[in-house]
Amino acid sequence: MDLAGSYHLITGAGRGIGRALATGLAARGAAGVALVDVSTPTIAAQAAAAAATHAEFQALPIAADVSSRDGVRAAIASALDAFDGRMDGLISNAGVAAIADPRAEFSAVSETASTWAASMNVNCMAHVWAAEAIVPHFEQSPTGGAFVSIVSAAGLLTQVGAPSYSVSKAAAFAFSTSLSVHHGDRGVRVHCVCPQAVATSLVGLSSEDPHAPIPQEAVAGGAGDGVLSPQAVAAATLDAMESGQFLVLPHAQVQSYVQMRMAAPDKWLRGMRKLRDAIRAGKTPLVQGS
Repeated sequence: MDLAGSYHLITGAGRGIGRALATGLAARGAAGVALVDVSTPTIAAQAAAAAATHAEFQALPIAADVSSRDGVRAAIASALDAFDGRMDGLISNAGVAAIADPRAEFSAVSETASTWAASMNVNCMAHVWAAEAIVPHFEQSPTGGAFVSIVSAAGLLTQVGAPSYSVSKAAAFAFSTSLSVHHGDRGVRVHCVCPQAVATSLVGLSSEDPHAPIPQEAVAGGAGDGVLSPQAVAAATLDAMESGQFLVLPHAQVQSYVQMRMAAPDKWLRGMRKLRDAIRAGKTPLVQGS
């Protein structure tokens, strides 16, 4: 994909990876980006202003809640209207996480119905609803379009203390795969991004600046695998959009973890239980994925 002169929509664009993607697209010559966020319009506007690094770039802030089909469709319709019917890429990035207190007994059956609903709606169904709305547009376009799902390594593996997050991210990965199988040869270029820990609010870092240095305590909290900046994840994502790569693993070690899980699942499960116990004992951080 040639990003020069292209138009995109990003959900969860007010901060973190979403905001870094917007600034990255602007830097690579995109013509416009709709920055969709559930936060106040001020947050989305600030992110849009940060992305507008050259006068020709159109940064469009849109306040919308992607936890509903209507919210997703309304945001896409607004962007298409503002961009005169043009959209070359949609990046479904918004996400929520419910992380258990490591001092409590970890359980896969203790989350509330509302937590499960929020996780499934934002982390999975928002991708489905976005695809419902934009895939026909991509298929009718002479140049097609890119559909990007920002998922998580937790969707390929799992995350201790976050059942609904892990399950919803696994469902998002499965949907990305299905979308590529059914539409990948019809003008829809599908990309699925699965990072581990990223320096965002999901790991307790509140910085809105994707270029800000990562605090040493955050690096130490990355389970030894390192915490990437939002900018690094955005760069890997945009590289994949330009090259056509489906599965994007910003943390290279994730591939070996997945291979280990598939080759020896019982051994891998025993290892994950040991990790669970180490977290409970305070010997390793809780946050293992993004």
